[in-house]
Parts: sequence; structure tokens; C-alpha cells
Amino acid sequence: MSIKSWKKEFYSKPAYKCCRKNAIEHSLTKWQGLLKKNLEKHDLVLINDRYFGMDDYTGIMSKRNSIFEIDGGNCALCVWYLKNDCTECPLYKILGCDCDCQHIQNNPYFIFRNTGNPMPMINALKKAKKLQDTNK
Repeated sequence: MSIKSWKKEFYSKPAYKCCRKNAIEHSLTKWQGLLKKNLEKHDLVLINDRYFGMDDYTGIMSKRNSIFEIDGGNCALCVWYLKNDCTECPLYKILGCDCDCQHIQNNPYFIFRNTGNPMPMINALKKAKKLQDTNK
């Protein structure tokens, strides 16, 4: 197993190829892939800035040292909403600010970066999906 197999299951197409209406689902699938059991299934480990000794770095790495960074560049929501200061992003509407803002106590992205726990982001994305489905 590898990053290639992980991508096939959890990141089947790049974020920039995802349409707006599927952006939450695309992001949710990626974040579910970051659960420990799914990383282990594909023989991957979570790495962060402490691993490399640099700031603002989070990703997954294979035993062969292939790396997939977890950031706004591979987030379908960021692809669609970052250009508008995130205020129209479904996650912004759930969290009250952008998903990596440092001034909210339970920021899901920073919890993931610091603990490796993707559940706060998964839960926020599920709430965003529910809100989107309600507003259809």
C-alpha cells in the first residue's frame, strides 16, 4: 500500500477538478482518509512541522518517503472559496471563521496538526454537508 493506493480510495481526483456542489464531499472523503486506521491500512504515517523542523507543514508519508501535504492546495473547499476570504465557505458558516484561523479555541485544522486527530474536521464537514443539504 502507498500514497497512490490511499489517493485511489480517498482522493480520487485533485481538488481543482472537483465541482463546487461536490466540494464538501470531496473534502470529507479526504479527511476520513486521515483517520489512523485508514493511514495504517495504506502503510502511511502523519508528519508535521515537528518532523521537518519547519512551520506550517502537515502531511502524510509512505515508508518510501512519498509525501502528500494536507493544506489548502488540495482542499476542494479552498479551491472554490479561498479567493473570497473564505466567508462563503460552508466551513466558515459552521465555524464562524476560516478553518485554520488561530483565534478559535477548537480549531479543527490545528487540532489535527497538533494531535493527528481528524475527527473535529470530519465533524465540521458533516455539519456543513447537512447545512448544504438542508438549503437545497
